[in-house]
Amino acid sequence: KQSENSISVLESENKAISENLQKCLKYKTELELKLKSCESESSLRISQTELALSRLTGLRSQVTQLQSNNEQMEEFLARFKTTESTMATAEQSGELFNRLRKVLNEVNKLKDVENREEKITLIENSTEQEPTVVEPDIAMDGPLNLSEVLSEV
Repeated sequence: KQSENSISVLESENKAISENLQKCLKYKTELELKLKSCESESSLRISQTELALSRLTGLRSQVTQLQSNNEQMEEFLARFKTTESTMATAEQSGELFNRLRKVLNEVNKLKDVENREEKITLIENSTEQEPTVVEPDIAMDGPLNLSEVLSEV
């Protein structure tokens, strides 16, 4: 009887151990599935992080390009303002030049008038003087001898 009892106790312990083993295997499988799920989730997060870093690098490159473009635009605007100022100065100079030209034209007109008046005065004065007789250098008594004329010259 004792051995039957012992066998019964052993069988019951064996059954309990078997049930515990089944529970452990079930927990082990669940833990392995959870581990795989965590690994997949971690892998996904790593991929997303790498993608975000790649995008960040691209954005940094764009920011650098935009800064460069901004600097070029500022340089252009500075040159434009300088050019605009130079053009305004040139326009003012052009206006002054045109005014000066008008004044010079007026002065020249006055000089022309004075010169004309002087010429008129000279002409008037010369007509009042005795006429000047111009004597020919070569005597014109007869036909002109070309060799004589050339020898006198």
